Amino acid sequence: ALRVQRCRGPVWGCGASAVRGAATGAGQPPPPTPPEIPEPAEILGNSPNFGEPRLEELGLGGSSPVGMIQNLLEFLHMDLGLPWWGAIATGTVGARILLLPLVLRGQREAARLSLHLPQLQRLSQRVAEARRGSDPNQVAVAYSELVSYQRRHDVNPLRGFLVPLVQTPLFVSFFLALQGMAAAPVPGLLRGGLGWFPDLAAPDPFYVLPVLVTASTWLVLEVWGEKSWG
Repeated sequence: ALRVQRCRGPVWGCGASAVRGAATGAGQPPPPTPPEIPEPAEILGNSPNFGEPRLEELGLGGSSPVGMIQNLLEFLHMDLGLPWWGAIATGTVGARILLLPLVLRGQREAARLSLHLPQLQRLSQRVAEARRGSDPNQVAVAYSELVSYQRRHDVNPLRGFLVPLVQTPLFVSFFLALQGMAAAPVPGLLRGGLGWFPDLAAPDPFYVLPVLVTASTWLVLEVWGEKSWG
């Protein structure tokens, strides 16, 4: 729009000044529209990890088995962007996958042992009877027969304890790691759940998760027991 300027001089001067002002105003482009600056919430609101403290700040983590599991869960959540429930599920499933070769080996050992168990029991009974006697040579002979049979058929009852010896410390460490994070508490756990359990630091109000874990563990033991012992 052209601006009409008031002139305080001669008429001929006023006309020239008005024309120059009109020409100058018409030749300038309109001022650019300033860019919209998004609110901080729009920039950072989509990040579920924004504002969460690191576990180290809460006195968690470290180089112990429990601390390393907490560090793993923090990495899955803070660095890979998984929600807390997803990080816990991924860590648990990953641990089971890592133990799968050991579990399969233990299953094969149990199946092999079940085939030779009657003979091993007879040989063990001979060793026990020889120990009740007074002849040490009988004990040595009976024990030698037992060891020879185990080596010949590659069976050893002690191998059956290998899987529990590895699994138990690992999953006890998982339990203690999650217990420590819930007791701190880690702020993200208070809203990092899913469905009916939004607060991961609180017990399941409907006991669905404990029932599912117990049922799945029982099912796995039943299936492995049937395959191992026929």
